[in-house]
Amino acid sequence: MAKFAFLCHRSNRGRTLKVLIAVAGALTCAASALAGGTVLPPNATPNGYSLSDMAVATAAYNDIGDSEPIPDVPFEVLVGSVADYSVRPGTMLYVPVFYADNSLPLVVSPYPKDLQDPTADTDYLLDCADADSPPGTEIEAFLVQVDGKTTVLSDDYSVGVKIKLSDSADRYIVAAAFVAPLTPGEHTVGVGGIIGGAPVVFLSYTVTVAEGDVLPPCATPKGYSLSDMAVDTAAYNVGDDIGQTEPLPKVPFEVLVGSIADYTVEPGTTLYVPVIFADNAPPLAVSPFPTDLQDSEVDADYLLDIAGGGVEAFIVQVDGKTTILCDDYAVGVKTAKLPDKGDRYIVSAAFVKPLAVGAHTVGIGGIIAGEPVVFISYTVTVKP
Repeated sequence: MAKFAFLCHRSNRGRTLKVLIAVAGALTCAASALAGGTVLPPNATPNGYSLSDMAVATAAYNDIGDSEPIPDVPFEVLVGSVADYSVRPGTMLYVPVFYADNSLPLVVSPYPKDLQDPTADTDYLLDCADADSPPGTEIEAFLVQVDGKTTVLSDDYSVGVKIKLSDSADRYIVAAAFVAPLTPGEHTVGVGGIIGGAPVVFLSYTVTVAEGDVLPPCATPKGYSLSDMAVDTAAYNVGDDIGQTEPLPKVPFEVLVGSIADYTVEPGTTLYVPVIFADNAPPLAVSPFPTDLQDSEVDADYLLDIAGGGVEAFIVQVDGKTTILCDDYAVGVKTAKLPDKGDRYIVSAAFVKPLAVGAHTVGIGGIIAGEPVVFISYTVTVKP
């Protein structure tokens, strides 16, 4: 299989063209330091990830698509099946341009033996991309374009890795790039190639960077962490869930719970929004209950197992803007005896910063088949 992070004979690139592309790539890397929206150099390792690491992490998702889960990586991964993205400020992008694996029948034969040779990897991808191209329209190099600014990808942006895939492939090559965080607003990111010396975009994405209303998981508004709130609200949430009234916790937030649909708050009120919770009271919905409550990944996975229904991640949506909650929003705590006799409690929750005066909609739910689905919706009216 081979395709543009939508779709693999081109004439050989001449020595002059190779030099020009290499120089262009070098200049781009030198200029791309950390300016917003720029393509990072191929040897960059944002968030500790290299292009090879990302090739391994995303190969199954890119190659197979919706039947594979969204990779759990600290980037927004742009793929051809999704045209529009909404991300929070500071979000790095990972942009695959073209990839090919060694599943049969090969689009171009033979498949490279040395996956560590970026020139051989690039040449193979270019040959694949040009397999069905009419004469004179051969792609000479791949590109990433951000808001009209084109970066020609040098050979070092192509990486080959060994990995077992469900189409019986065990080799995967991809030309891809990291893009530095974009400034707030709407942006266009395109992938394509150089044809006849000119940039041609084959796929275009819209990426909107919005100042999110959901605070990061490490936030401590009014001195409270998510763990603090888990301890303070566990009895109230569990009691509400089983129909046993517990006193409203004395916390400086409005706590949104499923049994109440409408809230009226004063300006400046921060919201605490639990999405899903579980405790260790028998009978367990899913067994065993996590023993290491400090492992957010384990906590999040347990809650996802309980949610079932194909939920891949949890979300909080404020006025239509969706925030996907990473594992760090899931916290586990030890508590006093809860209304259902449990004493261990895990919750995926988030703080929402004070909203503007007026009526707002806050939803909780999950990502299913790559799309946000709201399960419970609240109306929050801010009145002076």
